[in-house]
Amino acid sequence: IFTAMLQIHGRFAGPAAVGVAFNFGIILGVLAGQSALGIEAAAWGVVLGASLQVLLQLPQFWRLLRDDHVRPALTHPRLGAMGLLALPVVGASTLQQINSFTDKLFASTLEEGRVAALSFASALGQAPRVALLLPLMTPLFPLIAKLVSEDREADALSAFRRVAGLLGLVSVPMMMLLAVYADETAQLAFQRGKCDAGCIDEIAPPLQFYAFALWPAFGALLMNRTLSAARRQRFILIATAVTVALTIVLDILLLGPLEQAGLALASTLGVYASAVMLLGGLRNQFPSLSIRVLGRRQGAILVAGAISAGAALALDRVVPTGGKGTLEMLPGLIGKVAIALAVYYVAARLLARAELSEGIRSVRALVARRRPAV
Repeated sequence: IFTAMLQIHGRFAGPAAVGVAFNFGIILGVLAGQSALGIEAAAWGVVLGASLQVLLQLPQFWRLLRDDHVRPALTHPRLGAMGLLALPVVGASTLQQINSFTDKLFASTLEEGRVAALSFASALGQAPRVALLLPLMTPLFPLIAKLVSEDREADALSAFRRVAGLLGLVSVPMMMLLAVYADETAQLAFQRGKCDAGCIDEIAPPLQFYAFALWPAFGALLMNRTLSAARRQRFILIATAVTVALTIVLDILLLGPLEQAGLALASTLGVYASAVMLLGGLRNQFPSLSIRVLGRRQGAILVAGAISAGAALALDRVVPTGGKGTLEMLPGLIGKVAIALAVYYVAARLLARAELSEGIRSVRALVARRRPAV
C-alpha cells in the first residue's frame, strides 16, 4: 500500500529502494545468526527485510498524509469498489504462486539437487526483469494509467508503442546473450563451494530456456499494466488461469524427456502464451492499435538480436570460454559480449532506427536531469 500510494503521487525513490532493504535484511540475518541458528537465520532475515521495507517508506508516506491532511477512514465509499477491483488481482497472484510451487514439486521427483538447480536458473533468468523491467515500468505505469483514465486513447497507445519499443530494445539482446552464454553466466554466479562443474551443468540448460522468456515477459508486463489501467482485471485473471493450466500440462509432458530443463521450457512457453492472450485482449480493448505495425517493429528488433546472437556464437568458436576457470574465462567473455553488443547496435541502427533513437534520447534526458546545475 505504501509503495502504490507513493508512486501514485510521483515519489519513486523510496519505493525503488524497498528491494535493497529486503535483501539487506536477509543478508544481515544470515551474517548475524547463521552460527547459532543455521538455515533458520535466513528465514529471520526475511522477516527483518520485510519489516525494513515498511520502515523505509513510512516517513515519506507519513509526510504525504500530513501534507494532504488525510485521516484514515474505513467507511470511505470507494473502499468497497477498490476491494472488488482487487479480487481478480489477488486471484491472478495466487495462481502465479501455484505455478511456482508446482515447478518445485515436479522438480522434487528428480534426482537430488535438481530443485536447487532449477531455483538457481530461475533466479538468474528473472534477474534482468527485477533489475531493469520493474524500474522501467514503475514510473511509466502511472502515466499510462492516467492517459487511459482520461480517455486519451491516442496518447495512451502512443506511449504504449514507445515503451514497447524501448523494452524490446533492452530485452532482446539480453535474451540472446544470456541464452548463448548460459554456462558462463551460471559459472560466474554460482560455481563455488559445493556447486562444482557438475552443478553448473544442471543449471545451464534450464537457464537457456528461461533466457528466451525475457522478451515476452517484458512485453507481457507492459500489456498487463495497460489492461489493468483499462480495468480489465477479470480478463487478466482468466488469461493467468489459462497460462497456469497450460504450464502445468506442459510440465507433465516435458519433465520426463528434459527433466528440470523441461520445467523451464514449460514456463517459457507459458509466458509466450500469456503474451499472446494479453495482446489479443489489448487489441480488443483498443481497436485502433495496429498489431501488424507493432509486430513489424518488434520483429525488426528480434532480427537485430538474432544477428547479435549469431555473432556471439561465431565468437564462441574463435574464443571458447566454456570449461575454463572463472578468472581465466572472464576477459574473453567480456570481450565477446562487448563485440556482440556492438554488432547489435549496428544492426539496430539499420533495422530498428526509431526504437534506437528513442532509447538514446531517453538516456540523454535521464543523464541531463541528473547532471548538477552549474
